[in-house]
Amino acid sequence: MMKNSKSLFKASTILIWLSFAFIAFSFIAPYIFTASSCCNRLNFTGTGTIGDTIGGIMNPFIAIAGVITTFLAFRMQVEANNIQKLQFLQSLQKEKNKEKLDSLNNLQILELDLKNTIKNIDENVGNIREFINASEENPFKTNILFRTSLKQYERIKQIPRQMVFRGFDLYVSPIEPEWTIKFNDLYNIIDYTPEALNNIYTIVQRHNSEIFTIKSRVREDLIKIEKRCIKILDIKNRKEIHTYFHSSIEEYLTKYQKERDNSIQKYQESDFKYIKQILEKLIYDYNLEIEDFLISETEDSFISSIKNIIKQLNDIEQKTLLLLPEVKKGILDLKDKENSVYNRISKIKNIISQAIEQQKTNQEKKEK
Repeated sequence: MMKNSKSLFKASTILIWLSFAFIAFSFIAPYIFTASSCCNRLNFTGTGTIGDTIGGIMNPFIAIAGVITTFLAFRMQVEANNIQKLQFLQSLQKEKNKEKLDSLNNLQILELDLKNTIKNIDENVGNIREFINASEENPFKTNILFRTSLKQYERIKQIPRQMVFRGFDLYVSPIEPEWTIKFNDLYNIIDYTPEALNNIYTIVQRHNSEIFTIKSRVREDLIKIEKRCIKILDIKNRKEIHTYFHSSIEEYLTKYQKERDNSIQKYQESDFKYIKQILEKLIYDYNLEIEDFLISETEDSFISSIKNIIKQLNDIEQKTLLLLPEVKKGILDLKDKENSVYNRISKIKNIISQAIEQQKTNQEKKEK
């Protein structure tokens, strides 16, 4: 374009000077053509009146100069239009290049956020597995489900969706024919995953809250049983329950108080699994020894209170074991099955990484 402009400028300059030359020559032409000449064939003194002679001589040169200047005007207008057209095309190309660069940058940001998202899913599923294993090992214990932040899902949504779509169109489509399906699946995953994780957290939180209420009642009942055991073992009150049962009560009370004191010392929750075992042992001993004796009202009330505690502890165990299949189903959808969220988003991330790497390779080839 610069070369063409220089050629045009040179040609225009020549034509302009030529126009000036014709105009200047038109002024001196009358004198030249009406002056005496040594050659008869070039003698114009007899060409008529001076006015006709001047007009006849000057007009052709002025007309030629006018034609030249008119041509120059049109030519310069055409060139100006071409320059404007070129500037418009350059501006348009610049906008397209900027759009491509912005799309690539957004795709790179998306790739980074997807790496963090995959890591987040992995961490959350790992925490859920630990919760499941701990609950299966001891369903009576209040196991905490640790969670991580889900803000990266919102960060992905903040990336302009139109720019991500354009990035898929420009860079992903050459290596993935079904790129529109992958694009839609990406946003379905981003919408579904935090909801699925929050659903699991809500279920576990509701379960722990319910179990906490039951355990609070159990603690109160255990304190009452402890007081009754102490009272029964008191010498004055030994007649309330047959003496054959005193040794079993003493054994239970010793084990219970030891476990209680140990939990307090370590600032941890009481071992309700162990407490259930020693309560069941107490009931077993009682049933074994009362076959030949009549049961007093005191004994019946005491044993009923113990059985009620065992029933509440069984409720805790049952509720926990019923919770686990629902939690397991959640991590099955998130990671464990073939078409899980984890596997789908990993494939999309790998496709994006491949597209970015391909673009870098193409750019390096152009620079060479």
